[in-house]
Amino acid sequence: DLALWGINSIKSFASVAAVDQAWSDESESRVFKFTTEAILQHMKRLDMDFAVSGGSNVSGEPIPVAAKAKAYGPGIMRGFSEFNVCPETNSGIELLLRGRSKALSEAARLKIDEFVYWPYDEGGCACDKCSPWGGRGYLKMARRMSEMNGKVHPGARHVVSTWLFDDDDWKGLYRY
Repeated sequence: DLALWGINSIKSFASVAAVDQAWSDESESRVFKFTTEAILQHMKRLDMDFAVSGGSNVSGEPIPVAAKAKAYGPGIMRGFSEFNVCPETNSGIELLLRGRSKALSEAARLKIDEFVYWPYDEGGCACDKCSPWGGRGYLKMARRMSEMNGKVHPGARHVVSTWLFDDDDWKGLYRY
């Protein structure tokens, strides 16, 4: 139905989401992979593109205390969970890049047409080096992730979302 309305790309996960890795087992991962491939094959028959997350600052692995992202203040509408990592710490960026590499390895067999980067749903860090997240930390992290993604899927498009950007985020994006 979506293809008939002119929408020719569907975004899905190519591997188990980082926030789900903490409580999913191997059998659930196999079912996820089987289902994803079935959806992808059907999408391709409909001449639709396959879009996936380009990478974020969440990790399903244990996060060292020094690498944990700083939470936003009360009343600020931003996604945040116990899985958020600060990409401005050495152990944090290593953890995120290792997770991205694993996700790309698991999805290497898939034909990914588009990587989409989202700033705030399940991401962000309010530390001095990352803030404002949408106009600073997120952009630097998305660039690192897009370089990795492009090596595995060189023809893919990269889409940067500005979901929930505020004035400081927009100013940072323009400066960047």
